[in-house]
Amino acid sequence: MGVLILLGLLGIAVTVWIIGQHEAQDRFVPDAKALAATEEAIPGRPGTLSEDGKQAETRPGPLEGFDGVVAMGAVETYTPTTLYEKINGRAPTYDAFNFRELLARSFSIPGHAGQFVDVYLYRMDSPLNAFGIYSLENQEPGESLGFVSDGMRGPMGLFFRRGSTYVQISASEASASVMDPAESIARSLTRSLPHDNRGMEARDLLPPDNMKPGTLAYTSANAFGQAVLSNVFQAVYMENGQEIPYFSMHAASPGSGRHAWKELQNFFSRYGTVHQSWGAANGAVISDVFAAEIFGQWSIIFLRERDVGGVMNAEDRDAARAWIDRLLGPEVPAYE
Repeated sequence: MGVLILLGLLGIAVTVWIIGQHEAQDRFVPDAKALAATEEAIPGRPGTLSEDGKQAETRPGPLEGFDGVVAMGAVETYTPTTLYEKINGRAPTYDAFNFRELLARSFSIPGHAGQFVDVYLYRMDSPLNAFGIYSLENQEPGESLGFVSDGMRGPMGLFFRRGSTYVQISASEASASVMDPAESIARSLTRSLPHDNRGMEARDLLPPDNMKPGTLAYTSANAFGQAVLSNVFQAVYMENGQEIPYFSMHAASPGSGRHAWKELQNFFSRYGTVHQSWGAANGAVISDVFAAEIFGQWSIIFLRERDVGGVMNAEDRDAARAWIDRLLGPEVPAYE
């Protein structure tokens, strides 16, 4: 039996050898054309094969080409399913703002041993959600950045929104030798990242002057506890030494804006006192406005086409009125 088995194995081996001599020798040569879909380089990743089988040229990614720093490693990429690996514990907060991708890279500072800058690019699904996570993560007062509209400088970092990207740049120390290269990276990114403010119309209604640092915020739903206020931008302003909470909302249509304004008026009538409600004169920009008091706080809410905005829950009536007068002009009548 053993001899028969050995003879059988020998016969199989001879058969395989004979077949192999008659097969086309190029059958298993890779076809570079089959890799055509991989020709285009991916930013931050090694180049892939081109049609002629050579490695394609890698295009510069958003975390390359900065002056005065040296990359300490390759670009790290994280998705919604892996973000926890980089920012464990905070990933759910970013997911709530429709996080799409994180690109991260560290850079050393030549001539300053041990000093470095970390750069994180959080790509969200829209400028609105990028602003939302930016405002949530940066509630402490800081110095505004002059080269980008939504940006702040802290003692050891710079943070800003550009289009649908939220950028964090953290320095290893607060010295100028590290913070200056960090700012240079920030300025470079503001030039390279797409400028996109779609859906940010209400943001443009907030005046830039006298805004209290660190108070600019975005609320996607139920702002001030009101179901009719969604996609609201708000900030605190200073008027005659008093804090004035101010908000703006760009409604989907003039009809929905009027509905929201009317519901707010009904709320203040039900739980407080509406001291004044009026319509503007013909040709005036403001179509409707009311002033109300509830629990000793004052609100003045106006409707301008589809935009709803105003002072909400201010402590000082006269300061609230002065703010609205300067913002809206002479269309607003005096109190009764």
